[in-house]
Amino acid sequence: MRKIWTPEELSELQEFCKASRSFPELKEKIKDTFNGGRSWLAVRGKVYQNKNWFSHFANEDKLLNFLKQNGQKSLKEISAFLDIPKEEVYPLRDALAEKGYDIEIKDSHVLLKSEPIDAKPVKIPKITSNVVKVLVLSDLCFGIETQQPTLVETAYKIGEEAGVFFAIICGNIVAGKPPKGKEEEYFLQTYEEQLQYAIKHLPKASFKTTFINGPREMSWLKATGENIGKELAKAREDLSYKDDLKANFHIGKKDKTIIAVMHAGESSAYTKSYTLQGIAENLQEAERYVFEHSEPLQMVIIGGAHTIIRDPRRLPIKKTRINDFCKVAIPSLYRVTKSQAVSKRRGGSPVLGFAIISFEFKDDGCLKSLPICEFYNMTSYFKDNDFEDSDSGLSDKNLTEQEKNLLLLLKKLRRLGALARIMNISEEHIMEIIKNLEGKGFTVPFEEASKSYRWLRPLKDEFKPIDAKQFCVKSAKVLSFSDTHLGHKHERPDLIKKVYEIAEEEKVDAVFHSGDVFEGEGAFKGQSRELIYGGADEQMNHGLEIWPISKIPTYIIRGSSHEKAFIDQCGHDIVNIFARLARSERGVNITALLDDERITGSRGVVDVKGIKFCLDHPSGGIPYGKSYRPQKLIENIVSEMELASEAKIWLLGHLHVAFCMLYKGVVGFLVPCFEEKTNYIEAKGYTPWLGCWIIEVEMDQFENITKIVPRYVPFESKKQHKIYKAEIVQIASRAEHE
Repeated sequence: MRKIWTPEELSELQEFCKASRSFPELKEKIKDTFNGGRSWLAVRGKVYQNKNWFSHFANEDKLLNFLKQNGQKSLKEISAFLDIPKEEVYPLRDALAEKGYDIEIKDSHVLLKSEPIDAKPVKIPKITSNVVKVLVLSDLCFGIETQQPTLVETAYKIGEEAGVFFAIICGNIVAGKPPKGKEEEYFLQTYEEQLQYAIKHLPKASFKTTFINGPREMSWLKATGENIGKELAKAREDLSYKDDLKANFHIGKKDKTIIAVMHAGESSAYTKSYTLQGIAENLQEAERYVFEHSEPLQMVIIGGAHTIIRDPRRLPIKKTRINDFCKVAIPSLYRVTKSQAVSKRRGGSPVLGFAIISFEFKDDGCLKSLPICEFYNMTSYFKDNDFEDSDSGLSDKNLTEQEKNLLLLLKKLRRLGALARIMNISEEHIMEIIKNLEGKGFTVPFEEASKSYRWLRPLKDEFKPIDAKQFCVKSAKVLSFSDTHLGHKHERPDLIKKVYEIAEEEKVDAVFHSGDVFEGEGAFKGQSRELIYGGADEQMNHGLEIWPISKIPTYIIRGSSHEKAFIDQCGHDIVNIFARLARSERGVNITALLDDERITGSRGVVDVKGIKFCLDHPSGGIPYGKSYRPQKLIENIVSEMELASEAKIWLLGHLHVAFCMLYKGVVGFLVPCFEEKTNYIEAKGYTPWLGCWIIEVEMDQFENITKIVPRYVPFESKKQHKIYKAEIVQIASRAEHE
């Protein structure tokens, strides 16, 4: 009697097929592990009944023949030919590499470089096959005078070179319907003009672009009933429209990783992180839905914040954690308009740029580690009027030098008297030159309102990306941690050892500690009852015993209250003495940053390969908006900053949380702690973050930060609250006792 296949057996067999690359491999895999207990003939027969289960078995030969016949091909072309996702091309390449085929995947293209030699088979090293990179942009605003299509082209070019799999635009591709009274800020004022411009000028790439409608696209839907996102996607095969204002994206194998993408709107609070934090909290709740359950959210990405923010998840990835996810704000790709520049709204300084986010997956389709965000800051490379043809006839040999010079001046509105003074000729002569230019086909109208002239150039037809090589003249990589509070009963010295292991593995250039190395004594009432090492000598000796020895230079500062208590009480600079003894007695490469009075300060600057980092340990509490403290700090320092000589990366301890933002050209980090929740912290309602930052930064020749890669490494807490089980105990009455 034939044994019927159960649904469980079929599901298990299908999974074995997915994990195999050929029938021999499938036979080997199921030999000892297939629970059905069936013969190979029975198994093979069932597999042949489901041809889609093994359609990938022949893909290795297909890929090899395809590359031999066609030479170098893009990942997109191979994906279409084999009918598999682009990320599945990498395992195929690895399988062929094991057989000696040297297949290179570079800049989203695949090339067969050499075949194996029979006499000397060489195994080519495997490459990462479980990483998916996504290019993320927001707020292009095509049709507004301050648009930056050159930077958009640059973003796509960098995305191509980085090998991204697809792009996401978080809304506002077009400028939208011009508000009343602001029409002059739009060089394209109709729905059709903006639609056709986006169809033509949104860059074409080897990867597809998916987008949502932002508030500006929705303004057309409200005014005319037309959905510009849908029409844009219909016109281009490489574009796909997802939804309005918010959409979930499923990425990775088995679609187990979900990221939420949305646009936060046109207005935001002064505290840049306020909107992002609020949106994230709206998505968090202690419910496990019965009928609509899905995989937990792993990242929230918003546009409309016009800055760079990385608010990481607090704890390591765990399947049972459904409300801990990364939060990211994407910068814009248009400059503020005149009306926005004169607005009373504070914090309106926009960052121009984009992000490339990398997701690494395990074989089961779940995230292996926290996503890596590479933020590109191109604020300093904006162009005025990047919609007009910059030449527009200037190369015409029939133009005189005076005519060329006048046209260059008239790229901006100029009064007649100002033109005469600059060119050192009479106003009558200026009018004569303008008349000659108009006779040669140039448009130089007089604007009555401003009493000025301006050369109206035709729209630029093509935009060329900026050479990205100039973005990176110098770079540095550091590790930052803070607030170890050595001597407290809730210290975590094991994490200090762990971060130095990470630092060695990552080959960082320096390690930074942003204060409160020691717990101190007498800093607050009742502190002595929380100590396991009392007094400066005991705490310092404890630090000397546990501090790891590393060749990587370490720089430390003191806190604003804990170690300062020793200085205030008896003039003992525990941090400075600890650093000197650690160097002399144990050979630790550690330096305490001193202030003008030759004692360890709570702020200090370190130059790492030409890039300056400032370690800071402020005082005060934690506001709800995480960006408030770094924003206030940045606004204070930029007003007195000498751009070529000051630190542009600030590492703030004390607050015991993790956060990163780029604002006004300066990056501010909140650096977490290595101390479990204390009674003092718990009473204030705070939860400490245990973790460290690995920071990669690049600068151009003008000391501008052009790229920042803030990688957060979270650690688990060991502290657990004791849970008491309620027990009902029958208490005998007095009469029963008697």
